[in-house]
Amino acid sequence: MKYFVFSRNDCPYCDDAIKLLKDKNLNFDSVVFYEEHKSILSEIKKCYEWPTVPIVLSITDKETSLIGGYTDLVEHLKNE
Repeated sequence: MKYFVFSRNDCPYCDDAIKLLKDKNLNFDSVVFYEEHKSILSEIKKCYEWPTVPIVLSITDKETSLIGGYTDLVEHLKNE
């Protein structure tokens, strides 16, 4: 399994999500959006029907699933 994080450069929850994945030595990629990319990030939020960042996804060979935000990631990792 691999994780993917859509984040914003000035978001402490985004930083926490990335730190958590690093601390657990999990495989992940991330994209950081800056103020000038606000419209692109807005479209991604609409696509996943998720209003905030981070947007954390789990990726397997068969599917990509929305985990949610930082607190959702914490809960997800507790159950693994």
